[in-house]
Amino acid sequence: MKTYNIIIVDSKAKYRKDIKEYLEMQFNCSIIAEASNGESFLRLGEIIDRADIVLMDIGVIKNAGQLLVQRLMLQYPKTKIITIVNPEDYYYLVSLMFLNIREIVYKSMFFSDVIPALKRVLNGETMKREVTVSEMSSILFN
Repeated sequence: MKTYNIIIVDSKAKYRKDIKEYLEMQFNCSIIAEASNGESFLRLGEIIDRADIVLMDIGVIKNAGQLLVQRLMLQYPKTKIITIVNPEDYYYLVSLMFLNIREIVYKSMFFSDVIPALKRVLNGETMKREVTVSEMSSILFN
């Protein structure tokens, strides 16, 4: 059975630790790197190319801004990203869909939803999640 390489990018060390422990116990993976922000993530260089999946908090994308988006698209176009979001971040995420984000997982549902999301992305599926009426309203009217 293949072991999948994952990078975790989140500003909170405790949350990265919890994700790492959970995934290493529940999923056949190796956490090959961690980063606390966009700059430290991009410094990983060739390690990014070895990752099957990058789990990245939307806050990292927001804080790093345009530079992170441009560099990811240019240097790592095949990077598969699962973004961890809060419901209020969804409208921002929609504006970044060109970033090769394959799935989203809500922070509040992370530990129940991440493994199915990982399996979908690793099987080549793209986001097939329906947008709820409240999410669409948030996108359109905020």
